[in-house]
This record gives sequence, structure tokens and C-alpha cells, in this order.
Amino acid sequence: MKEKKLICKNTEYSDFQYWFRCNNKENPKPIVWTGTKQLARELLEYLYKKPNTIFADIERIVPNCFTYKGGPMKLSKRKKTYSFESDAIKKFFSDHEIK
Repeated sequence: MKEKKLICKNTEYSDFQYWFRCNNKENPKPIVWTGTKQLARELLEYLYKKPNTIFADIERIVPNCFTYKGGPMKLSKRKKTYSFESDAIKKFFSDHEIK
């Protein structure tokens, strides 16, 4: 994600892991999102594409986990236009099944 300039290059891996429930770090920093809000929405939709997940719950916690342009991030509304980055996210998740 750093290579694609979607998160700040100074993001610590342990902070990223904490927000995605892979560790129990104390005092984690929010992830500084540098991509578009639409790409963040698409990424999270793929990550949390499970039968019992209510996406509104994900939207409510995003401001705690991510910052955008110096403040808490709020996801964009769902759009029907896609980009090369959207295609890359879709390809990544089709190549790497998340269980």
C-alpha cells in the first residue's frame, strides 16, 4: 500500500496490524490515508466482504482508524466509476482469497 501511495510511507507496520486486528499494540496511531476516499471504500468493501458484516459498522469506525488530510477520515459515498487503482484492488483480492 505504501508503494501504491495509498498510505503514508511513515506508517508503522505495527499500527497497520493493530487496526486490522493482527496485534495488540498499545497507543496505535491512525493510518494516514493518502489515496482517494473512494479507493479506501473499495479496499474496505473487499476486506470486509462477509455474509454477516454490516458495512455501516465499518464506516462508523473508519474515523478512529484512518486520518485523511489532517483529520479523521470519512469514506466517500459509493461511486460507479472505477480507476486503474480500483482494478488493482480487485485483482489483488481475486488473487489472494481472504478467509
